[in-house]
Amino acid sequence: MTKVPSRVSHPVSQTKLIFQNVSMSYLLAGTELAIGVFMLPFNVTHLGKSAYGLWVLAASATVYFSMLDLGFGVSQVRFIAKYRAQGDINALNETASTMFWVFSIIGLLAFALAFALSLNLQKIFSLSLSQARIAQVVFLSSAPMWHSDFRSVSLVESLTLFSVSI
Repeated sequence: MTKVPSRVSHPVSQTKLIFQNVSMSYLLAGTELAIGVFMLPFNVTHLGKSAYGLWVLAASATVYFSMLDLGFGVSQVRFIAKYRAQGDINALNETASTMFWVFSIIGLLAFALAFALSLNLQKIFSLSLSQARIAQVVFLSSAPMWHSDFRSVSLVESLTLFSVSI
């Protein structure tokens, strides 16, 4: 087993770790909320009401794809943070490699589902032909980002955001 040096050189109380992790999570959520509120008038002004509505429709539909995570993201955060804190490079690599393949398969399934849905957007949401074409472009162009976004966020969170005490 190859060891890596731990970032934490002094023991930190469990309460302090929980406070730090929860604080960072709330800070991140608050920042995302503030950006969304700030960007709303800008987006409506520059996109127009109809295009903004299609954008929100596509974004709302894509939120459901996060359920395809099946809890693997949370597990990835936990185990990568744990193995990094323990300095176990082999377990860290095995976890990261396994999650890469699991999420690659989930991503392919999500894209196939997105493609099937994009062909039927006009029927599902009662859109005009021109709106349906725009929605298809938005929907399919954002599909690859769903997969990479929820995977890379989990990996980054496990490596930087959350501290682990052993």
